[in-house]
Amino acid sequence: MAKPSRFVSAWIVALAIGAVACGIFAAALSKAGAAEPPQIIVFCGEAKAMAATLAKKFGEEPVGRGQISPEALIVVYARPDGQSFTVLRVMASGKACVVTSGLGWEALAAKLGEAL
Repeated sequence: MAKPSRFVSAWIVALAIGAVACGIFAAALSKAGAAEPPQIIVFCGEAKAMAATLAKKFGEEPVGRGQISPEALIVVYARPDGQSFTVLRVMASGKACVVTSGLGWEALAAKLGEAL
């Protein structure tokens, strides 16, 4: 059997961490009458540093962005080969947080009116 690439191995670890976090979140939600609200893990940092990490560790580069409020943008990063993508919420302050990430990015039609 072929050894998985470093990229695939890194994504397996990231997905495992996400699965554990979801399990902890689900367990917290299932506690009847819990005194404290469940904790949600959020990955945030300085936007430039996060962009550099996405480029270096996953080979992702910005492929699109859009303003979601006067103070924030959503920026989509993806590998040129489409293997992975990450969506960041970037604040005017320079702070960014991961909204989601996944595998199998597919760019849609570039021009209005083209068939998807």
